[in-house]
Amino acid sequence: MSKINLSRGQMSGANFEKAQLDEANLEGTNLMRANLKGANLSDTNLTTVSLERAFLQKVTLTNANLMRANLGYANLTHAILNKANLESANLMHTILVNASLRKSILRNATLVLTKLENADLIKSDLEGAVLIMATLENTKLLDVNLKNANLAGASLEGANLTGATLENTKLLDTNLKNANLTGAKLEGANLKETNLEGANLLGADLKKAKNLTDRQLAQAKLCYTKFPDNITLDPDRDCYGLVLRI
Repeated sequence: MSKINLSRGQMSGANFEKAQLDEANLEGTNLMRANLKGANLSDTNLTTVSLERAFLQKVTLTNANLMRANLGYANLTHAILNKANLESANLMHTILVNASLRKSILRNATLVLTKLENADLIKSDLEGAVLIMATLENTKLLDVNLKNANLAGASLEGANLTGATLENTKLLDTNLKNANLTGAKLEGANLKETNLEGANLLGADLKKAKNLTDRQLAQAKLCYTKFPDNITLDPDRDCYGLVLRI
């Protein structure tokens, strides 16, 4: 196993393509624009590391510690970050298309304008994360924790949010068209101008959601859906069609 220690080192622009750096200590290292395509960084300490604009396609970061790391503008297409710790990390403009982040920790992380299309975030913790204008189309977000997160202006069209926790989440002008919100918890969520066209709200809890209107729910799929008092629609309106599909 690798025991490389580059703590506080300057490795900007370095080439580590397909390198075996598992269990290495890279804390605080400057790896800006470094080439780490296909590298193995499992269990690596990358706390406060700078990976801004780095090339991280198909990199393996399973169980890696990236707490407070800077991955702004980095390319992590098809990367594996299962169980990685990205708490308070900077992921602005980062490309995570088709990446796997199952059970990863992204609490209070900054993901403004981040691209997460087709990514796998099942059971990940994004409490307090900022995902303003992020793209999460067709993303797997089953049982994810998005409590107190900010998804204003984000696109989650076709995303699977089954069982997701969205309590007190900001969903202002968020696109949830055709998203699956079966069993999702949206108590206290701010849904002002949220697009719910075609969204599956089977068993979703919107009882204490804010700024939700009949107009927004006109084309959503409703069944055992819990509404705030101002909604006049039938919460079981579409049960027949949904049950047939199940």
